[in-house]
Amino acid sequence: MAELNELQNQVELTINGNDYYYSFETLGINFNSTETEILNAVEGIIAESGNSLIDPDGNFSYTVRKAINTQKIAVYPKPGVA
Repeated sequence: MAELNELQNQVELTINGNDYYYSFETLGINFNSTETEILNAVEGIIAESGNSLIDPDGNFSYTVRKAINTQKIAVYPKPGVA
């Protein structure tokens, strides 16, 4: 179970095919935060990489998935978004 504990309360953010890990505390969120709150929390990190959180149509270009067993949140580009 030690491996699960290492993953808990973290956001795995995928940018340009690379994964980065941030604690909930660092981002000011928790597992119950909404998708919009989570995306807003990582917006600056995504922008620093030269990418945009918002696509040309005004929609989020990233999506959020939550893993209940590890309390981990994954944020990654939506399929078809470069």
